Amino acid sequence: MKITSYWTYETGKWDEDSGKFINRKISEIKTKELEIEIDKTDHGDNYGPILRFKGGPTGFESYYINELLEDEYNHEDFGICGGTINSWARCWVKTKDINKILEQFRNKKWN
Repeated sequence: MKITSYWTYETGKWDEDSGKFINRKISEIKTKELEIEIDKTDHGDNYGPILRFKGGPTGFESYYINELLEDEYNHEDFGICGGTINSWARCWVKTKDINKILEQFRNKKWN
């Protein structure tokens, strides 16, 4: 299954004197299709299966499904990577798309 993700990149120059990034710029939002995978491997400690976003900024954007099912997400967007200036993109998906995947999982319709 694929999901649309939204990306922005932030750049800036570290200023030693102020101890802050200066000339910060955030790119326009770009989209990318990510592959969704559910890893059903036993990870011990009753953590259960993992929802993984293949192709995300770091390649390791993963969440325990049990924890996602416990929480209610009322925000429009679900951040999968917070981003790091000059390094990793900020990346998010639509919460409604995550909720559809979780509903499929709840109803045991996920292969």
